[in-house]
Amino acid sequence: MQILKGAKITKLRLGAMEGMKNVYLFIRPALNKPAISKLHKVSETTYGWNEVTLEEPFTVTGDEIFLAFNAELPAGLGLLFSKEQHANAGYVNDGQQWTDVSTLGIGAMYLQAEVEAGADIPQTDFAIEAVNLKKKFLQIGDTLEAEITISNYGIKPAPLPAICHTIEGGAPLKWEKDTLVEPGKTLKLNRQFLTDNMHEGYNKLNIWLDTDDRFKQNDSMLVQIPCYKTAYPRKTLIEHFTTLPCTNCPLGLKVLSKLTEGRKDYVWVAHHVGFEEDELTVKDSYYLLDPIGASGGVPAASFDRTVLPCSNSPKQPCIGIGYSATDLAVKKIQPGLDAAVHTPAFLSIDIENQYNEATRELITTVKGCRNKLLPLFYADNFLTVELVEEGVETKGCQVGSGAKVHSHVFRTALSKIKGDALQWNDDHFETTYRFTLPNQWNADKLRVVAFAHRSLDNAKTDIQVLNANDCWVTSAGTTGIKDASLATGNVTSREYYNLQGQRIARPAKGIYLEKVITANGSHTYKHVK
Repeated sequence: MQILKGAKITKLRLGAMEGMKNVYLFIRPALNKPAISKLHKVSETTYGWNEVTLEEPFTVTGDEIFLAFNAELPAGLGLLFSKEQHANAGYVNDGQQWTDVSTLGIGAMYLQAEVEAGADIPQTDFAIEAVNLKKKFLQIGDTLEAEITISNYGIKPAPLPAICHTIEGGAPLKWEKDTLVEPGKTLKLNRQFLTDNMHEGYNKLNIWLDTDDRFKQNDSMLVQIPCYKTAYPRKTLIEHFTTLPCTNCPLGLKVLSKLTEGRKDYVWVAHHVGFEEDELTVKDSYYLLDPIGASGGVPAASFDRTVLPCSNSPKQPCIGIGYSATDLAVKKIQPGLDAAVHTPAFLSIDIENQYNEATRELITTVKGCRNKLLPLFYADNFLTVELVEEGVETKGCQVGSGAKVHSHVFRTALSKIKGDALQWNDDHFETTYRFTLPNQWNADKLRVVAFAHRSLDNAKTDIQVLNANDCWVTSAGTTGIKDASLATGNVTSREYYNLQGQRIARPAKGIYLEKVITANGSHTYKHVK
């Protein structure tokens, strides 16, 4: 706003649909501060521009201001946005929080001011709005890709100035793009930078415009580039929210099953919450709904509790997966899963299980190590350890599919559901949990899932899972790999028989037969317990 210092705002105008009621236009210094101009009312909007003249012209001081309005929107009536995206597109408050419109992939809000300025106002003022990195972390030796957003806040068209940069105080480099930028317009440029001379940790990338603008405060931007050399093997945590009464949940299951087909770089946990309850619901699962953003309903999922391009909102990790067109959903969501999987891990997770078949006591030890980058990039480290069962048969059927056998079922948390703070001994940790399995759980089909993560008490954008792993409770559990086919939802029931062909309630010690009944027929397997 420095370029307009001393100018006077005389009018405000809002582009709107017909029918918005009790509209008040005003100026405020910040999103969370009250108006610094009088409120001017439009009783009901007409289609197009709705303009008010300020009773007292507002003098621009050079400090940041926001043009603002409050209004009543009848049901079914929305706001108008331009087709052209802009870094300062505006903010919308739904009564709970502000959302930056520029992050939603839509254009700018139709909200303008008419300004009277003196003849000495500068003709041009270019500003670097943002520098967005294509990757959150960069491996040294790879090429750094960045998108640079530049705006012209002047009053006349002007050629884009040359752009300069340095990395870690090195020699300045200059590059140019021959283009004319109209006043009020924004330009986005993609640029690649070499990383060979970067070091592990944060590296300073300083970018500035080679211009003679009167106001230099907005001509440059310093960006910290997080770099690493090596990382630990990683698995991504898929948290799936589903319930038996949910009509669309079979659709979500199909989407996740297709997404994970042929992959081994994930750990899948299904929480039966989000729409009513069922016989697989565990109360602890409710603690996850709000932080992940799944309170709005199921089927839903998150990948590493990370905000991704496929998330429902840039403010929370939750991903809607209830698509009837499975292939279309996979095409949309797959890049998000790939991004999560390829995020480097700066700590390891290893699991060791000891199971006493006679007492049904499980002793689980989770241990790992970290490199020097973990405390630099993620100061808060928590560990959650869970038990997940495959092939769980229910009395009730899944609405929409009729399935009675379910995979990846969350049974309990061995740690706190929100995690235990990791206790580091130098760069190593080791934690042991003891638990006695209920008789109705099948030890051979139980997996221990362990994952390190940030605090669930953080903002929803900062609760990322840092690494995950899983391990079967018993050595016989490895034969349960075939149960991955259950993820299609085609299994309707299971029956168990002894070698004499007599049906039994549960597998007994020795050799027994398992008959898996699916929508396409039945399969019989021989097991030794």
